[in-house]
Amino acid sequence: MTPQVQRAPGSRQEIVVARVIARLNIGGPAVHVGLVCQGLDRLGYRNHLLTGRVEPNEGDMEQACTDRGVLPEYIETLGRSLRATDDLRSLAALIARFRQLRPSIVHTHTSKAGTLGRLAALVCRVPVVVHTFHGHVFEGYFGRAGNALVRLAERLLGRITSRIVVLGERQRDDLARFGVASGAKVVIVPNGLDLEPLVGCRATRRHELREELGIPGSAPVAGIVGRLTAVKAHEQFLRMAALLRLRCPEAHFLVIGDGERRQELEAQSRELSLSGRVHFTGWRRDLASVYGALDVLVLTSRNEGSPVVLKEGMAAGVPCVSFAVGGVPDLLREGVTGFLVAPGDVDRLAGRVLECLCRPEELEPLCEAARREVLAGHGAAAMISRLDSLYRELLREAGVLTRQPDGG
Repeated sequence: MTPQVQRAPGSRQEIVVARVIARLNIGGPAVHVGLVCQGLDRLGYRNHLLTGRVEPNEGDMEQACTDRGVLPEYIETLGRSLRATDDLRSLAALIARFRQLRPSIVHTHTSKAGTLGRLAALVCRVPVVVHTFHGHVFEGYFGRAGNALVRLAERLLGRITSRIVVLGERQRDDLARFGVASGAKVVIVPNGLDLEPLVGCRATRRHELREELGIPGSAPVAGIVGRLTAVKAHEQFLRMAALLRLRCPEAHFLVIGDGERRQELEAQSRELSLSGRVHFTGWRRDLASVYGALDVLVLTSRNEGSPVVLKEGMAAGVPCVSFAVGGVPDLLREGVTGFLVAPGDVDRLAGRVLECLCRPEELEPLCEAARREVLAGHGAAAMISRLDSLYRELLREAGVLTRQPDGG
């Protein structure tokens, strides 16, 4: 028995999904929505990706979407910044677009888009509303009163949401701990990626980026990949690099990415006497050459959902060392698929990274286990299949989708 959408006799239409994200800046959520739109469109859905513009120095993932045949629709007032007038205009624009599209599903991503998109879906009486938490801002961002207000808002939004998607068990536990949502309302759909192009890159692409940056082929290299923004805590990576220089003078350090903190971090690098050893590369699209150049991948974020960069590093066979924040422990198993360090413990972080740099041969079984695990559990196909099943379940609950007898 195959689920079929109820249609007028003789007609066949796709399931329309309005997918909303605040902006397509370089990072996990933008990668995610491009893959999801492409994958679900192949299953007969019709995704409309509604988004705002990126800010200067953020890096734009529009091309990554269009390369997959996904054409974003821009709402000019939607974006990262909170401005009451623009936010009201964005809400009005979403309502108008939903009334044109008449979607069966609205699926929102990231906090601001989740708020505006779900309110617009409520106004338009969209049958199924889904929100994905790629991370959260329930604590540590806005002070006690601000954090409480964020949690209250998400709790209220949860009441008008059919299902909340999280990327791992830690996120699910956080939603319950902060009273946002729990039980059957919350489902885990691990973030999937197209990881196959990274497999084997350390053997085939090791020297490209090193030669471009003037780094000797034999030099130990540790790197961090991501937006240069406060939540990523790159200052911790630079402090770690300064400690490592004392114990491993030949080491080099790559900072791959860009953002509003670049000048500040470059100044910190100079203050720590790391000039010539820390290389700020900006955004790079040649991921195989990036991960191919690394001996260790480091993550120092204050909070994470299910970090794309760790999955990419695992697929590439790069040992990963990360602060144990957010969903990271769901991904890295200590001593089995990577290494975890207590958040903020830069001394221990430096020690772990040094161990990885000094004994690469001993880490080969760990790297192979990490590669197998991430390819099996975090590929794009598994994610698309889970979302398809979730959508169809919710459409049946809403009475939009029914089961018809075979052949009928």
